[in-house]
Order: sequence, then C-alpha cells, then structure tokens
Amino acid sequence: MKAKSLIFAGIIALALVMAGCTQEQINNNLNNGIPSEGGFVDPCQYVTCESKCEGFTYKGGGNCVLGECIYTVGEKNSAVCGYVARPEVKIETKLKYCSYDITQKQFLLYFSLKNIGDTVIKKGSVVELISDELASPQTAELDANYAPGRMLWETTRWTVGNTGGVGGWVYYIENVEKELINFNLVFCENTKCTEDNWLELYYGDTNSCIGE
Repeated sequence: MKAKSLIFAGIIALALVMAGCTQEQINNNLNNGIPSEGGFVDPCQYVTCESKCEGFTYKGGGNCVLGECIYTVGEKNSAVCGYVARPEVKIETKLKYCSYDITQKQFLLYFSLKNIGDTVIKKGSVVELISDELASPQTAELDANYAPGRMLWETTRWTVGNTGGVGGWVYYIENVEKELINFNLVFCENTKCTEDNWLELYYGDTNSCIGE
C-alpha cells in the first residue's frame, strides 16, 4: 500500500506540473497529504524549515516540499554566520622567466610576487600552481610574514636559465609531452586551497612565457 501511495503522489505532482501549476500550488496540493492505510498523511507536518548557517554560508527562505526543506536564499561569507572580512590581499605577480626542456619534457616557471596591499601577508599562507598537466597542485608555503611593499621569499636566490633571481618562486611541470599548456597561480591564506577561498594571481599559458 505504501508503494502505491508514493506512486500516486508522484502522479499527482507530474499532473500538476503539466497543468502549469506554480511550485507554491504544487506544494499546497501535495502537502494536503499523500494517501496511506490510515488516510492522508502530510509529509511536511513535522518539518520546520528554519534559517541556518552552513559554515559561513547563510540559508533562508526555507519551504517544505515532500518532507524536505528547499531554501530560496543563499549568501556566502555572511556576517550572520560569523564571517569577518579581512583587508584585501593584493599581490603584484609577474612571470619573470619560462622555459621548456624538450629532452627532460619539463617546464620551468619563475614568478616574482610583491605585496602591494595594505595588510600583512602571513607566514603559512600558500601560493599554488594549478595545471591540468599536474596530478596535484604545486604548493609553496610562505616562510615569514610579509608587510606591504615587500617581495615574497625576498631572500631566496634562484638560478634560472643563464641568469639569477632573488625572491619569488620557481615551479616545475614535468613529463609534459606538449609545449602549449594552461596554468593558474593562486594564493590562499591557509594550507588548503579551494575555489571558494583562493585569490587568482596569474592565468596564462606557455605561449605567454616571455622573460623580462
């Protein structure tokens, strides 16, 4: 009987959609109950769709549909959920050198990075290189706090090509069969980068590998 009741409810919902009913009208009809052995049962009778926080994301405007809460309002990084905006991080990023070793099938990318914002960039933040040619992002963790105006990794020395460089970071993409690939350089204030929390610093491809 229960299976028949659920099938019947589905048929009702489909018929209402085909009849051009609004979602509110469908909800009102379905929430009047679905048939059971003891009569009609309201699947939303004991469901309360209160506003809530999921992390820093606020969800509101909840309505019950067939016993489930559907939220019509969503706000990321909501102050209601405890999010506190920090001063904006600004990093001047330049691709200083790029090369491809056809024998080793390896790209070398050398970036210079400078804090041009008004806030200190904290030790432990990371700068990641992302590319489809990498099994996982290459991560470089900051070794110190960097005040406005300072180069990141300013005391690190690099040998790239026939020249040297101070500051910034070098990334390698290995075992690459083709000479044209895309890549992103992103900054995160913690060691776990996601699209929700990273700041994109540089996007390009190896066609743009022009040394300065």
